[in-house]
Amino acid sequence: TVAEVWSAARGKDNRLVIVGAGGTILSSTDQGSTWKLVDSPTKSTLFSVAWGPGGFVAVGVDGAMLRSDDGVVWVQLKAGTTDALRSVTSDTAQ
Repeated sequence: TVAEVWSAARGKDNRLVIVGAGGTILSSTDQGSTWKLVDSPTKSTLFSVAWGPGGFVAVGVDGAMLRSDDGVVWVQLKAGTTDALRSVTSDTAQ
């Protein structure tokens, strides 16, 4: 699969997640040497992904908002907007 990618985040256990065009989500557990395409609940382009104590969050076109505990299983959230969401960040301070 070839897709334009937009954003990357590192989660717990050094899992890397990349998001991009057409709802593409890639996951790596070996510092990015190999990548696995994971199932995405959206076909909307995802512009940004972040990790925080509650897991990963990704946002994108048409109000797309996804959440994952582990970077592999993703669920779609209701963003309350159909505007493009361009960026997400996390405050990991506890």
